[in-house]
Amino acid sequence: MPNYPSLGHRTDIQGLRAVAVLLVLAAHAGIPYFAGGYIGVDVFFVISGFLITSLLFKEYTKTGSISLSGFFSRRARRILPVSGVVLITTLIASWLWFPITQINSVLKDAFTAVAYFVNYRFAAESVEYLNADALPSPFQQYWSLAVEEQFYLFWPLLLLGMLALARKLEVAPLYPTLAALMLLFLFSLSYSVVQTNTSEPFAYFGTHTRIWELLVGAFLALTLRWWTRIPIVLAHIMAPVGLAAVIYSAVRFTESTAFPGYHALLPVFGTALVIAAGARTASTTAGYLLKLPPMQYVGKISYSLYLWHWPVLIILPFAVGVPAGLALNLTLLIVAFALSHLSYHYVEQPLRSPKRWRESQMYGLLVGVSVTMASVATLVVFIVVIPTGDDTSNLEHADSAVDENESQKRIEEALSITEVPDNLTPSLATVTDDKPIIYDDDCHLGFDDTQLPSGCAYGDTDSEKVMYLIGDSHAAQWFPALNNIADSSEWKLVNRTKSSCTPSNLDSYLAVQERPYDECLKWRQNIFDEVADTKPDMIIFGSTETNQVVGVDGTATTEWLEGWRSTISEVKNHTSKLVYIQDTPFFPSRVPDCIAQNDNVADCNGERSEVLRMEDRRQYTAELFSNADGKAIDTSEWLCTNEICPVIADNLLVYRDAHHMSVPFVLTLTDLLESELPDLN
Repeated sequence: MPNYPSLGHRTDIQGLRAVAVLLVLAAHAGIPYFAGGYIGVDVFFVISGFLITSLLFKEYTKTGSISLSGFFSRRARRILPVSGVVLITTLIASWLWFPITQINSVLKDAFTAVAYFVNYRFAAESVEYLNADALPSPFQQYWSLAVEEQFYLFWPLLLLGMLALARKLEVAPLYPTLAALMLLFLFSLSYSVVQTNTSEPFAYFGTHTRIWELLVGAFLALTLRWWTRIPIVLAHIMAPVGLAAVIYSAVRFTESTAFPGYHALLPVFGTALVIAAGARTASTTAGYLLKLPPMQYVGKISYSLYLWHWPVLIILPFAVGVPAGLALNLTLLIVAFALSHLSYHYVEQPLRSPKRWRESQMYGLLVGVSVTMASVATLVVFIVVIPTGDDTSNLEHADSAVDENESQKRIEEALSITEVPDNLTPSLATVTDDKPIIYDDDCHLGFDDTQLPSGCAYGDTDSEKVMYLIGDSHAAQWFPALNNIADSSEWKLVNRTKSSCTPSNLDSYLAVQERPYDECLKWRQNIFDEVADTKPDMIIFGSTETNQVVGVDGTATTEWLEGWRSTISEVKNHTSKLVYIQDTPFFPSRVPDCIAQNDNVADCNGERSEVLRMEDRRQYTAELFSNADGKAIDTSEWLCTNEICPVIADNLLVYRDAHHMSVPFVLTLTDLLESELPDLN
């Protein structure tokens, strides 16, 4: 078999690393015109696929085999030391300065980062509606490392399999390998395009939808001999065109660009053009720019820089007490560069360069194991020190302790609360886990689900008296109180709630994913069909008043009311009791985070006129239900005075985020809610 072409020192690839990391930094720092800088990760993927496959295929052509232990030893030395140092430092910094409300999530992120499947955790968290307004994770940059590590697990094995097949068939090893690569490439790219349209977070973070990008680099490596023979004129065209495609993508793409999908083709193949041209000659215009000393330096520290910049940008604003902004971010990037310089020279190089590390596979694996164990040990310490669970936030059968007079008195007294009670329930550290049990039971549906789940009956499940709870998460927040009511009154409670899906029968817009919410239409019709069949004794609706309507102004009221008229018409002949629970306050940011970051709790209280939004919708919807012989329950007096809506009442945290009440607080409203419902006897 012919010898594999020597890579030598590819200054163009080192420069591409610099381009990739600088684009990512520009996007994350908020530098104007570079909102699409996230495509720098795609550049890294192509480079990684190229370099890893080059090393593996070169080893095969030289020795006739591939040493898996040698491969994983080199990867451990290269990736794990800096990764571990950054992870441990980020954990400590998060504990010192990050809002206590986020620590529970931070620990989970850190664990999955150590285990290199954090990308799928972020995908799952991104599609969870209750996390829509959460702070970014300080470990978010680890998602791309997880993708690469997962790729490294199977790609060498696939190469070995194809090479063994080639020997058995007595054909050149390149052809079955390329055939397998192309099949995998087409599958991954197709899946990426489809899933970007249906579930963009999973497409963005998923290895299955990103493999094709690494495989583009792998294809270049397998066919490197071809690229060394292309006409020099063609190389001079390919390199600048490829670099221009990468920069153009970073400038033209935005956060609203559906990505990766087919949009990722431009930066990926732009990167491929630069690498392919560089195999022929480094003396192109693009090659000259990429080998400039500043680009070479940034490329050299790019791995450390990529890891350090994100926690620096996310955590240090809390440490210095200054709101994040462009000026502060640019200053913080200087800090990130300094840390990257130090970690490159004192962590990366010492563990990668000495001869004993290069010659012994055991040393490399020992480095990986040691760093991983240190990271796990640090995690264990933090898990022991920091509470990660709340024994009180999900007491679904807690006694209700508030009547109407007590409720109004409690809200008025809450205005004088300035400090966080020591026994705050749920605590700020555990509030992210506070949600009704229907979420854990998979009885509250996510965005993509349309089929009605089975087994979602609560209260007295044997009762012939049946009430339905129908609506979005603002209906679901009332479940704990309704469950208590159903249980004590011997009613069966069937839960039919779905994130961001209002019962108002209109074309909903899913703002979180910036698209029409077609799944809501299907789910809503399934509900109507079920109600027609089961004819429940009572239907209780709840909805966010701020839902947007497709094709009209987001604040449009006429279409909103027409949707409710349609819904009432669909169900009113199938039930004897129709109830609507009016919407609750909607704060501008997450209430627990505000409390954690302010010395005075009162600074987080909301002006009633600002947080009780869409007053016209509230009023007119209530009138619709009254005119249909239904009941509209106004809950505003339970939550607000005439002017202020407090965020802590007694020792209870009223809101778990910006617009959902906490379970413990809702439970105290059980008797109030029951008194407003139609006769339950």
